[in-house]
Amino acid sequence: MDVNGGLLDALQKLGSTFAFIVGGVWVLMNYVRNRTHVPRLQVEVKAELVERDAQCWLLASCQARNVGLSIIRLPQPEPGGVGLPGTALTVRRLPEFGAETPMIEAPWEIDATVFEFFANHQFIEPGLAISEQKLIHFPGPPYDACWVQLRVSAHGEKWSAVAVAVPGSDPGKLV
Repeated sequence: MDVNGGLLDALQKLGSTFAFIVGGVWVLMNYVRNRTHVPRLQVEVKAELVERDAQCWLLASCQARNVGLSIIRLPQPEPGGVGLPGTALTVRRLPEFGAETPMIEAPWEIDATVFEFFANHQFIEPGLAISEQKLIHFPGPPYDACWVQLRVSAHGEKWSAVAVAVPGSDPGKLV
């Protein structure tokens, strides 16, 4: 009986060790396969042109959602309060656009205005989102549309989203 009990005990320990090793390999394989160490960010931008008292304003609503399983650490703002390196909101305007051929790409202004974004955030936890809105005044002549791009840079990766705002349109609908 003592020999059988010792044999059963050794088999139980061997089975436990085997299960522990198989479980560790399984976890490691899932980690590598799911690439949880790679930062994943989903960025969105919505833009709306608002007219009030004969003035034009751009309301830009931006969101960055961490859809991965690792923390995304945003770089510190550059010295002098310039903003985050590589993280910005870029705005280009479309001058009044006359009647042209039916299919033509809009001639956006070459000079873009850049605004800092997400400068008050240091990191984004997995599964969470950060959002920010900016209200930008448009001086000068009226514009037919506005092209807005949100660009976020972290961990050597870059993510971006683009929206076009047209006066009197709903920012949630495609134009």
